[in-house]
Amino acid sequence: MWTQRQTHGQGRNGSTWRSPPGVLTASFVLRVANVDADAGRLSLLAGLATCYAIEDAVAGARVHIKWPNDCVVDGRKLAGILCARAPSDELSVVVGIGLNVDPIRRDPDAWRAVIAIGGRSAISLDELCINPPEMSDLLKSMRRYLLEAAAMLTVGGWERLLNPLRERDWLRGKRLNLDSAGELVSGVAAGIGDDGRLRVRMESEERSFASAHILAVE
Repeated sequence: MWTQRQTHGQGRNGSTWRSPPGVLTASFVLRVANVDADAGRLSLLAGLATCYAIEDAVAGARVHIKWPNDCVVDGRKLAGILCARAPSDELSVVVGIGLNVDPIRRDPDAWRAVIAIGGRSAISLDELCINPPEMSDLLKSMRRYLLEAAAMLTVGGWERLLNPLRERDWLRGKRLNLDSAGELVSGVAAGIGDDGRLRVRMESEERSFASAHILAVE
């Protein structure tokens, strides 16, 4: 299921998500062996799949992953991902992806409003290339990579995907502030752990986080 414009979507923590014309929003239903263990990993792998699909379609693009669920170019958000358990199937996960394709061409005023709210923290494919790829082509490519990722999780191939994830880890080595269930934490990102958690090095210890909201990055 996909659309070129979303007006009543759901973001993280139950927030409402809206996107202007030119932003591809799609939902994929994937089956995994263990929803509880694999949902967080699948969010990272969906980011990796999105990176691959974009780089296949846009020559010279280099996309990184901002843990836990964003794809970024030069630190600016290009795509966001949200994974949730499927309500009718305990072995399935719904992977929602929003990708900024060509909002400048379709509705520049609406896109300028997005930039104004986000403080120029967003970027789109029509800033990276003259002729952005067709959304249908991106969908096919994302679907292929997502199916491959889900299949690898099912057969225990998570470890094989860790290195590609770590190579694209945008946070690694950066000082950051994060909110973990109301606890404010400051430290230096030490990479993605073997379990997919974010490792943060503080003055006296290193901790791992399964989920958190990144407040600021230096």
